[in-house]
Amino acid sequence: MIRGMHLTFIGNGSVLLEPGNSLDPSDPDAYFEPLISYMQNQRATKLIYDLKDKPFIDLTYYEWMVRLNSLCQICNVKMIV
Repeated sequence: MIRGMHLTFIGNGSVLLEPGNSLDPSDPDAYFEPLISYMQNQRATKLIYDLKDKPFIDLTYYEWMVRLNSLCQICNVKMIV
């Protein structure tokens, strides 16, 4: 588990990302390397980002998601929110 997020491989190349309250989107570099490593180890082709417990997305969080999506595209992983 990466601090602030729970990752679950759910099969068929899909990884479920559930962000926790301790996720700090203002420090994306703390998350990207371990997250990408996890997805590569699982041979993921799809990242499902679950926002059901996130009632409000501010500019910082939005920028975090845009950067994460760009990183996923580089790694040939489809990000679904």
